[in-house]
This record gives sequence, C-alpha cells and structure tokens, in this order.
Amino acid sequence: MSSPTAPVKTETEITRKARAAKAAVRPLSVMPTARKNNALAAMATALRENVLAILGANAEDVDAARENGMESAMVDRLA
Repeated sequence: MSSPTAPVKTETEITRKARAAKAAVRPLSVMPTARKNNALAAMATALRENVLAILGANAEDVDAARENGMESAMVDRLA
C-alpha cells in the first residue's frame, strides 16, 4: 500500500522520473507498432486480471488517508 500521507514527491524524484521517461522516448519511437500494441495489450490484460486487488488496495489507501486527516480534496483524488 502506498503512503497516502507522504509528502509531495521531491524534486529529485520527479527529475529522475522525467529523465527516465525522456530516455524511453527514443527506443519506443523506433519500436515496431505491433510490438508496442502487444505490450499495451499485455498491460490491459494485467489490469483486468488484477482489478479486484487494485481496487482493494486503493480502498485501503483512501481509508488510511481519511483516518490520517488528509484533506477531502486530496482524498477525492485517490478515490
């Protein structure tokens, strides 16, 4: 379960993720469409197969956020 009361991601964390996304652009741009489509289909299948676990974990995050006094506007973003 993620920490619903964790502070906003640090600039370092955001920068690291932005750099990783930028580094992925080139390999993805030259990847054959069929391969990208297969990867997307596999991700969609994994999401469908795990929907109950995903929704359950999200419900736990929402409950924990409420219990820890997170502002309702932020809780709404989790839900």
